[in-house]
Amino acid sequence: KDLPVFYYVFDLIYADGYDMRRVSLVERKKLLQQLVIEGGRMRYSDHYPGTGLALFEAARQQGLEGIVAKRASSCYEERRTREWLKIKVTQTVDCVIGGYTNPEGSRQYFGSLVLGLYDKQRRLVHVGNAGTGFSQKSLAEMWKILEQHQSKKSPFFGPVEPRNPHWLTPDLVAEIKFTEWTHESDVGGVKLRAPVFLRLRDDKKPEECTIAGQEPEHS
Repeated sequence: KDLPVFYYVFDLIYADGYDMRRVSLVERKKLLQQLVIEGGRMRYSDHYPGTGLALFEAARQQGLEGIVAKRASSCYEERRTREWLKIKVTQTVDCVIGGYTNPEGSRQYFGSLVLGLYDKQRRLVHVGNAGTGFSQKSLAEMWKILEQHQSKKSPFFGPVEPRNPHWLTPDLVAEIKFTEWTHESDVGGVKLRAPVFLRLRDDKKPEECTIAGQEPEHS
């Protein structure tokens, strides 16, 4: 009662005992719209033909994850196809590298970089780990750099996941690509979703990497 929940429907697979999967998307949605009673808990999720670029820009400005583009004539296929595409909005942020994890499986050198940003109290807070974005060559090159910044003490304030990483002096800055910020309950309050390493930032000072202005607003 305090927080109303609505169920948004965007496709129709079966109707009155009929299999609708081979019917075109536009026809399925036309029937779906007729079946949904407006004003109730169930809501019809509309579509916007021919406005993909404008819709994507609106999603980017509102800090949304992205959009889904579907061919109007497509049937419902129970697998990934080129007829339906999830197009994500990506963002970048400069983070301090405060540690790294051990490699797993056939991976060499290290597993992921442990990333942080400074909060208003100038404390380095953990915001996530980036293990993708590396080639075998760049892994080796990064490892040589990490070896020069080893430390026995954690530079972070508060908990860090995963446990038992190897610590570094907080001297290195990395540009990280990610999809969105997610709210967390631990110290710092936010984490990066799907972080990917892009490059080291030799032109950026670690103290310039702050949470202020980065985190999402609570709705």
